[in-house]
Amino acid sequence: MKKSLSLLLVLLLSASLWAQSPQKMSYQAVIRNASNALVTNHSIGMRVSILQGSATGTEVYKETYNPNPQTNANGLVTLEIGSGLPISGTFSAINWANGPYFIKTETDPLGGTTYSIIGTSQLLSVPYALFAANGGGVTGATGATGSQGNTGAVGATGAQGNIGVTGAVGATGIGSIGATGPIGNLTNGTSIGQMLYWNGTSWVTINPGTENETLSFCGGIPTWGPCPSTLVLGGYSQGGIIFYIFQPADPGYVAGQIHGLIAAQNDQSTGALWGCSGTLISGADGTALGTGNQNTIDIVTGCSTSGIAAKLCSDLILNGYNDWYLPSKDELNKLYLNYSLVGIFTPTSYWSSTEYDATNAWYQGFPGGYQGSGGPKNSNSAVRAIRKF
Repeated sequence: MKKSLSLLLVLLLSASLWAQSPQKMSYQAVIRNASNALVTNHSIGMRVSILQGSATGTEVYKETYNPNPQTNANGLVTLEIGSGLPISGTFSAINWANGPYFIKTETDPLGGTTYSIIGTSQLLSVPYALFAANGGGVTGATGATGSQGNTGAVGATGAQGNIGVTGAVGATGIGSIGATGPIGNLTNGTSIGQMLYWNGTSWVTINPGTENETLSFCGGIPTWGPCPSTLVLGGYSQGGIIFYIFQPADPGYVAGQIHGLIAAQNDQSTGALWGCSGTLISGADGTALGTGNQNTIDIVTGCSTSGIAAKLCSDLILNGYNDWYLPSKDELNKLYLNYSLVGIFTPTSYWSSTEYDATNAWYQGFPGGYQGSGGPKNSNSAVRAIRKF
């Protein structure tokens, strides 16, 4: 006989600060059994859905979690909606202004996928940053007198207004964001103004550059113009940023030579499939340093689906180099350990090129660092290409 279980839900909404609007919400639930006793210090299986319109409305997003959430000594489980493994939909694509929205939770207190506790409750509010990113704000999706803040996309003197006071960033906002934003002010078009960069703790001032200069990340710090070429960690060289230099114990180490791994400075995708779920790709199981390139070749050869993670890297031509590839499990971990040297990463999971079985591949969370083998190949994760030098 199936025992009934009761679930006390407490929903907390929060917004962690990134360079753009945060795309996650904190969620807490207290779990009790049929005897009203707390389910404490136990791994539980959970699946969360966002429904639009009503408690039985259209499902716009669904995710699960690996590893499983863990209750504490008080029976409280805490997780971040938007940072799990997506099953359907895209969390960042939810239009929070087009509510009402409801959150549906399915829980297996034994840690599996037999969800015996199901509950649905209305989201009575969402974090301001999420709402503003979809057109919310005090006076609307765009500023009162322009597409970005008070004085439009580029004001009369080049400065741009604050974000969030009179509305979200306008649809045409491509340039700098404003005096309080992560990039800064523009002048009358003769130079690039002072830039403020959020390093995770405080705002850092970057000196002005000249007109038409590109923004580069040099050792994890944004800089106007190209980075100086140097064969050191965090140095710009051969198309990207050096994030790892081979050591004598590493496979493929050559004595007397400086060689290692270089990362592209931007994501190739914030949500791409690994591809060909249900098909075991011969040879794409290398985990060690230096195996990601062959993994990528084998994946592209064995899986013809367009737009998959390995294909995005294999087709990449960046800064004159065309030998980019999807990192192996160990190469991806080195990239995580030194990601602050490279630049901005999407707060989500990233694909490796290492296959686990016919339906799953290895992935790693940024931030957090968790490596898991249970990433469904038909789910979306971010992609960052690397190359060897």
